[in-house]
Amino acid sequence: HYYGGQQIRTSQFLYTAVICTNRLKNNCEGATLYTRKEGSNNLEDYRSTDNNWPNQNDKVGITGHWCLEKTYEAYKNLFGINSFNNAFAQVNLVIDSQGESQWFENTDIINIAKFQNTNSFQVVLDIVGHEFGHGVLNNSSGLGANGMDLSSLNALNQSALEGTMAEGFSDIFGQLVEYYVNNNYSTTGAINDFVHGGNNPAGFVCGQTRSQMNPHQTCNPTTLNGPDFLSNPLTLNDNVVTFLTKIHQNTTILSHWFFLLSQGGTGTNDAPFNNYFCVKPIGQLKAGRIAFLAATNFITTNGVTLTGLRQAAIDAANALYGFNSHESAQVAAAWYAVGIGNINTIQIDVQNLTVNNQQDFHYNNKILVKNVTTNPGALFYVSSNTEIELTNDINMNSGTWAELYITPQCAGGARAGNNEETPSIQESSLESFSIENSKKPSLNSSVNMYKDIAVRPNPTNGDFQLSLGNSENGNPTKVVVRNIEGKEIQTISNPSKELYELSLTKEPSGVYMISIYYDKNVVNKKIIKN
Repeated sequence: HYYGGQQIRTSQFLYTAVICTNRLKNNCEGATLYTRKEGSNNLEDYRSTDNNWPNQNDKVGITGHWCLEKTYEAYKNLFGINSFNNAFAQVNLVIDSQGESQWFENTDIINIAKFQNTNSFQVVLDIVGHEFGHGVLNNSSGLGANGMDLSSLNALNQSALEGTMAEGFSDIFGQLVEYYVNNNYSTTGAINDFVHGGNNPAGFVCGQTRSQMNPHQTCNPTTLNGPDFLSNPLTLNDNVVTFLTKIHQNTTILSHWFFLLSQGGTGTNDAPFNNYFCVKPIGQLKAGRIAFLAATNFITTNGVTLTGLRQAAIDAANALYGFNSHESAQVAAAWYAVGIGNINTIQIDVQNLTVNNQQDFHYNNKILVKNVTTNPGALFYVSSNTEIELTNDINMNSGTWAELYITPQCAGGARAGNNEETPSIQESSLESFSIENSKKPSLNSSVNMYKDIAVRPNPTNGDFQLSLGNSENGNPTKVVVRNIEGKEIQTISNPSKELYELSLTKEPSGVYMISIYYDKNVVNKKIIKN
């Protein structure tokens, strides 16, 4: 129907006392997977006497059955669960020409309907995977299981928040089913497009399709309280249509977080934040496992709030990939990108390593390099957007090549190494750093020694003051102001005063670096001219 020729598993049964036929019931997976259609009074089987299924009217059921099989397989292999309750419960899929696609909790039924205003059924991987996800959530954390709670105003809006989370996680799970099938099977339609309902023949339709990559394309928000976000609280006079509209509309805050976490992204998020964000990709597999563990295990521990949701994802990343891991840092960075939580400040540890060949570590966060030995012939590269700290147990043997970079935003940037008197600064968000020219370079060991060096005001409209602090630092040999290309703008030789009045009035707006040279160290300060 959508995916080309595929194999499915069926089973035989006695249709009458004398006729044995086949139906779309797979009992070979541990859990039984059973696909039927809505009849005039009861559910009816799709049937074939020879198991070839050539009838055009059966294609919807066959495709839905294949999607159900692959959904079950994806959840099992990606997340290690056997059916929605992780106890081999039977899963029923029903093709319904009149209703809506949804999960029915009491009967364990995935109901599949048509795309609105079309004759095409939603027998697609991301929608079947989405509805299966509701069954998983209902049987684990309980997200969305209570529906619309009218017991009080607070309960109503809390149920809307939980419903939004349930829809968001289910969209993520549906996308991961597509990802799994794309990686393991040859198909014509598992397009791995980060769009819920991407097979809709009507195209991207607001209210029916939801883009995780570009939510505004489907009239959904990318940022909390930003454009397309439904921020007005519900009232007890609102009906179920208003409730469902709200929880489906805002769900892309969560699914866009997942997209950024898996694929990476940089930019400025929407108002009211307008914050610059930078997320490095960790891939769909890691991002999916973090999302699944957060949704099924950690969300209730941390409380079903936006803050609790963010912390649940960080806790899941810590559990899967370790505290102070790259994955944990990117989880926090992606939440910041969608307007939830503060800027990512998680330290990443690079530790307990023996490097014999080449190892690269390129992160946006502060990096602590600890207990690392590099053997002859080894190549060791470390870059950070903010700060690199080396402890005293770093052993770089002769014949090692090591480079440590302070990078601007997400990539590129300044290099700091033994053979450079001062790094070539292209642009950096770093406020200050120091370099010690020794066998074991340190980008942080001297920072506290020079902590009273200051540049004010920063940013500046032109004129600014450079305070060199007290004489305990020793006397610097020179001060050099450079532009973003490394060109010297001003130089002070053998500075003897504690305070200097400097000016960038004649220079264009941009980022400048002030390098203060001491006997063994160079302290760098960034200044921005408006």
